[in-house]
Amino acid sequence: MEDVKLGEKIHALYDMELNDYLMLRTLRSMDAEINRLGKKTNFGVLQPSAERRVNIFNIAMGSAVGVAIFGAIIGLIYGWSRGSKTSSFPLMSSLEAGFDFCLYSAIVGLILGFIIGLILKSREDRNVESQFQEAVIQRKNEEKKDLMRVEKEVELRRKLQYQRGILDDRRRRGRNALESFYKAASIDEKYQNLVPIAYMDEFFRLGVSRKLEGPDGLYYLVRQELRADQFQLTLEEISSKLDVIIDQQRDIYMALVDMNAKCDRMIQQAIKTSKKLDRLEDIAKSSEIAAYNSQRIAAEGAYMALFMTVNS
Repeated sequence: MEDVKLGEKIHALYDMELNDYLMLRTLRSMDAEINRLGKKTNFGVLQPSAERRVNIFNIAMGSAVGVAIFGAIIGLIYGWSRGSKTSSFPLMSSLEAGFDFCLYSAIVGLILGFIIGLILKSREDRNVESQFQEAVIQRKNEEKKDLMRVEKEVELRRKLQYQRGILDDRRRRGRNALESFYKAASIDEKYQNLVPIAYMDEFFRLGVSRKLEGPDGLYYLVRQELRADQFQLTLEEISSKLDVIIDQQRDIYMALVDMNAKCDRMIQQAIKTSKKLDRLEDIAKSSEIAAYNSQRIAAEGAYMALFMTVNS
């Protein structure tokens, strides 16, 4: 009878440790969600486009060169035509006229190029300013939508913080009860952890051992199973060492997977409840966290009765 009661105690401790892991993971997930909510988007400084396609100097120089070449050709033709009638050296007349026409045409082309460049530059500036104004209007709309989102998320964050406070209070009470249960079960402090107590529960259920002390006791078997480098596992390390646990103990791994799934479900349901309900009192009564809280109160009451009965 005594070993049966020991098994019930160990199983109760295992259940309490699992749920402490669930609450800790849920609290951390809620913290991450709370920290994410209500943050403004950093849009940065809006500036007009720095890219410019119109370059007045290039346009002026291009116009000057183009008109100068055209003027030079006209000048050569004109000079040759006039020189052939008035001079015995028409080539010299042609070159002189071509040079003069080229020079005058370059000046005219340069002036025209500047005028054309200024016109194109003015048109480009108007287009850039128009695009900038459109971007300003669009930015204001985005900032307005972002502000509305932030206001909604701030309210949602407040509701989640309220639910988190409920769960955190439940975890503190659960930890206090767990510590008292460990003392009532006379479990050594070195084995007061999720993984060691899970192994004890499994060994006891399989009938491998029915006592704590001795060369074939649960303490010895747990030490052999965990090895020195895995013995001091904490809740913070469990998530990163699931690959180790799955190789050694399938049941522990599956239990943690179930707890993780339950955690995710509680988070999603907490968010949905917070969005639908306005009053904090209604949220406290309608959330899955509230239902979980009631279940744990009942379970801890049953465990308390078990430990008190066995110890008496």
